[in-house]
Amino acid sequence: MKILVLIREYPPYACGGMGRVVCYLEDFCRRNNWPLTIIANQPGWRVTREDKGAIVIYRVPTLGATFLTKLPTYCFFASLLVNRLAREHDLIYSVSSPFFAKTKIPLVAHFQGTRFGEYLACKKLKKPLHALLNKLYVFFDRLILEKAGGVIVLSPAMLSEINNSGRFDKKAEIVPNGVDTKLFCPAGPRSFDQEEKTVLYAGRLDLRKGVDTLLSAFRQMRPGIKARLVIAGGGSQEKRLRGLARSLGIAADFLGKVDLQKLPALYNKADLLVMPSLYEPFGLVVLEAMACATPVIVSNVCPDFGVPRFAAGNSADLAKAMSEVLGSPARQREISEAGYQSSRDYSWDKVIEKLIGYLKQFA
Repeated sequence: MKILVLIREYPPYACGGMGRVVCYLEDFCRRNNWPLTIIANQPGWRVTREDKGAIVIYRVPTLGATFLTKLPTYCFFASLLVNRLAREHDLIYSVSSPFFAKTKIPLVAHFQGTRFGEYLACKKLKKPLHALLNKLYVFFDRLILEKAGGVIVLSPAMLSEINNSGRFDKKAEIVPNGVDTKLFCPAGPRSFDQEEKTVLYAGRLDLRKGVDTLLSAFRQMRPGIKARLVIAGGGSQEKRLRGLARSLGIAADFLGKVDLQKLPALYNKADLLVMPSLYEPFGLVVLEAMACATPVIVSNVCPDFGVPRFAAGNSADLAKAMSEVLGSPARQREISEAGYQSSRDYSWDKVIEKLIGYLKQFA
């Protein structure tokens, strides 16, 4: 089976699960000597090619800093290559990456998020311009849906987003993202008896991640709980969030963007990871923390990982949940052990095996 992969966010020009799933697919194909062609992104105007044995990676121009320019430029330049390369392959596998070209070979579309979901999040944030722009760009999701013979989504919630994005009358497959259980693992036995607790947020600092809610909740926690807040990640809201933390009297440690290889150490030092998102297609950092046996709390817009949840955007509800967990080492251990066991079901080996099984139906 010769697969042509379209991916508009791929290392080293990547963020989130979109590039991660293709990295592990590439690793699987390399180990099994399967031919794989990847059409990925890069800044600038060049089209480049890199041969890595059975793996060939093309890079096409993907311009600008936001989806407003990245989506259409990738879509255009990738289409030129699809026109030339499709006939040499058995299947096109697109990871949230639309293209204009027509193709006679089967196409499977793997959504790592939807423009309709982003539109709803912007409405909730009362950002009418952002909401309008995302709604206009639902066109790109429809573009790929109209061509697709099969669709993969990350969660049941994403199914409803797909249904609101365009017509798709075939059965979609739910394949969650995975976690590298060799990289993300406990550094040793977890102890939650220390007097000062560490609360961690890891991820992009943008409006839909709900870090404002976390900062407000941190200040509202039950008296007597001694804790420090660590925020790992960068983004457009970093300066504003630093100012908000100062105004609330929170001595938060802003670490900036943290390299993937250094994240396990952060998770292992944390007593609690909080995912306060207002919109979250999946939440890789939740799985990574669970695999390190770190207790996790998530908002109720995140997929259900079997960890405590709170109402998205409700700082009082989050403060109550954090106080309950941090105030009880026994509760921390309970969540830690349950999360660690659950994370075993999300190993990338299992996820890629399920993904390959679905793709084979179309090749």
